[in-house]
Amino acid sequence: MNESTTKQAILTFTNEAVTYLTNRVKIETALGVRVSIKKAGCSNLKYDLAYVNTRNPADVIMDVSSDLTVFIDKAAVPYIFGAEIDYVKHGINRKIIFNNPNESSSCGCGESFNV
Repeated sequence: MNESTTKQAILTFTNEAVTYLTNRVKIETALGVRVSIKKAGCSNLKYDLAYVNTRNPADVIMDVSSDLTVFIDKAAVPYIFGAEIDYVKHGINRKIIFNNPNESSSCGCGESFNV
């Protein structure tokens, strides 16, 4: 087995998330989506998604599809490695969620987490 087949992706994306993010990138006329972590909330950390037109040289680049490029803040990698990004609908509400195996706890509102 060669190295490329044994490497695990930093992030995975559901089909729903890919469709949603691809559409948003087109609407925003952005180069792609940047994923980072910010200190915030009652559980200390918060996921941050931003539509960007420039690449930070330190970002890790993921070509999720031919129409979706994701730039990952290098500092966020230890916190999000192995996580799945999903786009879910609950009634009239819709949002991006992170299914992150590294989370040790999260706040009651689901906006912040701890590792």
